[in-house]
Amino acid sequence: MNVLDEFKNYKRKFIQISHRTAILMHIFEKSYEKIPKDLDILMTHEASNFGEVGTTHDNGTEIKYVCAALTDEIRRKKPKYALCGHVHTGNHNITACPVYDYVFQEDTEWTNVRVANVSILDESYSIYFKLLTFEL
Repeated sequence: MNVLDEFKNYKRKFIQISHRTAILMHIFEKSYEKIPKDLDILMTHEASNFGEVGTTHDNGTEIKYVCAALTDEIRRKKPKYALCGHVHTGNHNITACPVYDYVFQEDTEWTNVRVANVSILDESYSIYFKLLTFEL
């Protein structure tokens, strides 16, 4: 099956988004499935839906730019740290998030995954944030 055939089957899940976005989301989902378990650090460009790392507060309005597929895989794989940078003004503090795999139910144990946005740029691409450092 080629990518276009996969996309034809897959696009039914999406309403009101472009074909390119649907294809990219499908590619990301497939790549996130390859994340191994027991990682110390998972670093991605996209943000998960944990700890407001993908949330911006634009003119007093909270807007989330998060990836559901990445969020699900973090629930499933439970890395010690999940770092991202896509939303430059997301939460930059290391935040312990209790994670339970209620999606796949392969593991019924609660685990703390520490998340943070590690971008040093603000939304106008100027250096604004300090580098995040921590010890494992």
